[in-house]
Amino acid sequence: FEQHIAKQDKPRAQVVFSAAHQDARKKALVQLQRAADAGHTGAMLRLAMYELLDEGLNEDSAAANAAGVTRVKAAADKPDPRAQRFLSRLYYQGLGVTQDVNQGRYWLEQAAKNGHTEAAALVAQWQQAESLMATKRQEQSSVKRYQLLIGCVVVMALLLIIFV
Repeated sequence: FEQHIAKQDKPRAQVVFSAAHQDARKKALVQLQRAADAGHTGAMLRLAMYELLDEGLNEDSAAANAAGVTRVKAAADKPDPRAQRFLSRLYYQGLGVTQDVNQGRYWLEQAAKNGHTEAAALVAQWQQAESLMATKRQEQSSVKRYQLLIGCVVVMALLLIIFV
């Protein structure tokens, strides 16, 4: 199914499948659902992707979307670092869930702790950016204090000149 889509030179939604291909796809999705229901996190993620793309067994788009998110969350709770990284992306982008940067960051950190290399790199970049922002805030605060100090010195010098 995925190979057929990859061979096409058009958007995924415009790919046309034969009836035999559709039947084979449906049988494959049923097998995938059995594996997902048995707790296989790889199957949960694959099936969730199909559901989120509205290509799963569920014909109701809203229900498919909700089922996809539920499967990703279940796999993330296993804990599967791929699912945790994917769940973080869903939260960051607000896809299928309410956008929540804190939840996105939580799941990204969980994925990093469980060995997901991309997540670990993103967490390191996030920490570096936070460090740079903290340094910038400290520098801005220091500049303001120096400006205030210079202002006080100038006022004192003027007062000294006026009274002397």
